[in-house]
Amino acid sequence: MDIEPSSVRITTSEKPSIHQHFYPEAKATGFSHVDGGIAFYTQIAALLKPTDHVLDFGAGRGEQIVDDPVAYRRFLTNFQGRCARVEGCDVDPVVLTNTNLH
Repeated sequence: MDIEPSSVRITTSEKPSIHQHFYPEAKATGFSHVDGGIAFYTQIAALLKPTDHVLDFGAGRGEQIVDDPVAYRRFLTNFQGRCARVEGCDVDPVVLTNTNLH
């Protein structure tokens, strides 16, 4: 049985997501140049000193750090080791399980 070349489909890469389509840099970095979170936490990182104490309002279980697939954003949002102390507060008692707090 002969296979027609037009019936064989070989794909070498995944189809880009809509985010990657409009922001191609996201394919390389995981975030776009319009990512407000990156901009915000970059400003915090620029201001943060080793002697600072941080209070994370709405800290929850720390899912923003734990579940984020982008390593750079995880670094930016995790203040441990970059300041003297990180405290958290939340109305949900799950905050007590947040390992990103001191």
